[in-house]
Amino acid sequence: MRIAVASAANRTGVQVVKGEVLANHIHLLVSFRPDTRISDFMRLAKSVSATRANRFVVGAVRWARGYYVATIHKSDLPRVIRYIAQQFQRHPDLIPRPSRFSDPGRKPGVNEQGIWGDLANPSHQPLNRPR
Repeated sequence: MRIAVASAANRTGVQVVKGEVLANHIHLLVSFRPDTRISDFMRLAKSVSATRANRFVVGAVRWARGYYVATIHKSDLPRVIRYIAQQFQRHPDLIPRPSRFSDPGRKPGVNEQGIWGDLANPSHQPLNRPR
């Protein structure tokens, strides 16, 4: 799931700042230019993740029809990052089971290197890509 979202982000110019994948939903904090259509990112992320997962187990991923998007002020970033980071504590019953197709040594909730960034890093800059 994480790799599919990262792939969709890369292809649409969206930067994934923070994210957590639960058994029945996903939380993402993303940064993107005003001329980027978030609907393109969501369509691609859902499509790629379902296609990849369903190759191994038919019907493994079935997305809901819609999604929720909200904008936040930069002063709310630390609070939103904490909220997303605490999803496994908030929903211990929704921690995804380890996939037989992923690294068995990886603990649930531990992000792969480079997939999700972190705004706590002072070097984070808003996405600036050429038009």
